[in-house]
Amino acid sequence: YGYRIIKDMKPYLEMSESTLYTILKRLEAGNMLTVRSVEHEGRLRKYYHITRDGLRRIEEFKEDWKEINAIYNFIPREETGNDKETFLSELRRKLSGLPQEDIEERIAFYSEMIDDRMEDGLPEEEAVAGIGTVDGIVEQIMSEIPLSKLVREKVKSKRSLKAWEIILLVLGSPVWLPILISVMAIVLSLYVIIWAVAVCIYAACFSMAAGAVGGISGLFISLFKGAPAVALFSLGAAAVCAGLSILLLYVSVWVTKLILKMTKRIVLGIKTSFVGKEE
Repeated sequence: YGYRIIKDMKPYLEMSESTLYTILKRLEAGNMLTVRSVEHEGRLRKYYHITRDGLRRIEEFKEDWKEINAIYNFIPREETGNDKETFLSELRRKLSGLPQEDIEERIAFYSEMIDDRMEDGLPEEEAVAGIGTVDGIVEQIMSEIPLSKLVREKVKSKRSLKAWEIILLVLGSPVWLPILISVMAIVLSLYVIIWAVAVCIYAACFSMAAGAVGGISGLFISLFKGAPAVALFSLGAAAVCAGLSILLLYVSVWVTKLILKMTKRIVLGIKTSFVGKEE
């Protein structure tokens, strides 16, 4: 079961409950393990059993074991609200906006983790604090859920629209629809421009690399024709182009990583805006 997995792995690898949850769900989806629920002291506990496909995957990734340690990221502990009920209530509140089925599944998972820690002898506050912060857990959950799923849940009609609301939407569409399209077009244009800058840097990098190759070619041609001055110039030009291409390569990689990081944060911000707001 989940808490036992964390305990058994602790001497070899530190792992948070939120990370374990993600891994278990992916392994289950990939037929790497099976799951069964068993009653334990008046509550259900999930037991995980590795499959043959899971054993084969372990063999494939044994050499990469050290890289798995990079999964664990320290999350500061919250100073207040360290009892189980408060923790789960806060988590439920900040996950509001997700499909109810997803919320209940995650609440049940973290409830089980806390119960297992307390059963192992930890005080309730320590058991809750060891899980991590609510904000950290919510952020990780949001990074895993498709944006389309959140949008579908958000726009799902909680009630039927009244006749006057439908009329108002239709009559107002000549105003709000063009504004919405314009805003989306501007945002998309800015994003494309940012990527265009990155592409230009890559293009300049490849151009400098091509210039370096051309300079080397000119060097040999000049030496063959007996023109040492031109050969020396070609060598200098090749060295300058090679240096600039290396510099631009580092810049382009840095810019690309920055854009991807920015994109991830923007998408995460959009996802977070869909949850945590109680109706």
